[in-house]
Amino acid sequence: AVENWMRGRVIILVVSLLVVSMTWRCRLLRASGPRFKGNSVEEWLIQYGEAAAQGPERQEAEAALRSLGTSIIPQVIQTLDYAETRRHALFIARMRAIYAWIGIEPSMVDLQPYRLDGAMAALPLLGADARYALPRLVELLERPGPSVGGARAGKVLASLGPIGRPSLIAALDSRDPFVRWRAVMSLDPAGS
Repeated sequence: AVENWMRGRVIILVVSLLVVSMTWRCRLLRASGPRFKGNSVEEWLIQYGEAAAQGPERQEAEAALRSLGTSIIPQVIQTLDYAETRRHALFIARMRAIYAWIGIEPSMVDLQPYRLDGAMAALPLLGADARYALPRLVELLERPGPSVGGARAGKVLASLGPIGRPSLIAALDSRDPFVRWRAVMSLDPAGS
């Protein structure tokens, strides 16, 4: 009787965790922005960051992001500026541990790493149109003090090549040592 009771509790726990994670997933992906083939920019960023290096899913996401054009910029900037709170990180770590214990894929818990990977690589897909993102990227880069979003913006500016490099060079004259450091590290990823 105790064994049946425990089995019932485990089933209820598993179903509850699945419902909570799917609800969060749907809530986060229900963006009010532009859509392409029924998917939001968020979903395409996740697919672009999640897919294998050169797989058909990545190519599909790349084509979608190119088709959406400059309308992806607000979502990309928002993703680059995301800073995970300690509370959120602890919650995600606990959920991953529970999912691993049950034997469910932990990636269902949090899609932010995939979204971030997609956002870091999305703007170069726009080619010359990526220049429309420069003011927001420079704003993130030039935030005073330590800034995760600023470091990400520096890397994206560097990935834009001749479009983003002048902004990084200009940031070398900043009075803030953190801004200068981000600019240097983005211009020279090897750190030499």
